[in-house]
Amino acid sequence: MTANRFKILILIFWFFTGIAGAQQYELDLDKSRNVQPKRSDAYTLDWKSLDKRVDARAEVPEPVVVAAQPIIEFRPPAPQASNPQPRQVWNKPQPQRVMNVEFNANQYYDHYKQRYLIVRAVEVATTRDGYTRYETYENIGQCRSYPVYLRDLKEGDSYEVRVIWNDGSNRTVADTIDNYSYGTVVVDTPDFMAYSAW
Repeated sequence: MTANRFKILILIFWFFTGIAGAQQYELDLDKSRNVQPKRSDAYTLDWKSLDKRVDARAEVPEPVVVAAQPIIEFRPPAPQASNPQPRQVWNKPQPQRVMNVEFNANQYYDHYKQRYLIVRAVEVATTRDGYTRYETYENIGQCRSYPVYLRDLKEGDSYEVRVIWNDGSNRTVADTIDNYSYGTVVVDTPDFMAYSAW
């Protein structure tokens, strides 16, 4: 038998003897303290100890009379003496939220070709008041980061921006302006599932 099995058997034996000892201790607790109930404290139900008898001819006590509660009458509010003219509220048109969106198209490092790819162009399509406008911005200076600004977009206007890198990889970002639109969008990696643009 290995040493580990021997240790486990000793632990099991110690555990069960500890439980048995604890039960024996709890059962012998009264004997160890010599606590015995006293004879004078013992109570038994005995009908002879009752000395009160019920008499059917006894007088019934009179009921307690409570003073009458006041009655509260409901009175509706009195009508107004004259009918006032309704106040005129001019519905002023709320100013529309105007938003500027900035796109930062950055170079990215292609791990397979082990070189940086510069942004070649950014194609922008904005739809304002139902009319769509297409613009193309080319990165002639070969800048590492190329910003494009879309100014004065109102709620409901939409845009679609396509960033194209030197090798033809691209990513398209589209959104409709609402309360939760972003003011700055950074595009620094292409969508590898997109088709080549050039």
